[in-house]
Amino acid sequence: MTAIRSSFYMSYVLAALSLFMAFRPSLEARAADKEYKLTEIQKLRLQVKLDAAKEAQTQMQIAQSQFNQAINAFNDQVLATKKENNWPDTLKIDPQTLTFMEPPPEPKAPTEAPKAK
Repeated sequence: MTAIRSSFYMSYVLAALSLFMAFRPSLEARAADKEYKLTEIQKLRLQVKLDAAKEAQTQMQIAQSQFNQAINAFNDQVLATKKENNWPDTLKIDPQTLTFMEPPPEPKAPTEAPKAK
């Protein structure tokens, strides 16, 4: 659960960075009015944090790709197992227990209750 929260948090950080980059020209135009200079150490600290965020984004994209590939491989194996056993395509698998079962029946459309007089 923590990994999910961390990835959402990282998504927000990266979205903020993207917005910053999108508005950069207008920020540079305003910077001509008054310059706020960073020390070399401050600039380096910021650059290190930005680089870490970019690296984390790259790692998150790699992990997401690997996850998608693993889920696709699992789904392919589910289909192959159904075919191998001549089972109907309608069967569903419970990924927690790795058991196949018939899906629950479709709910019936509600009928209108008689109107009270």
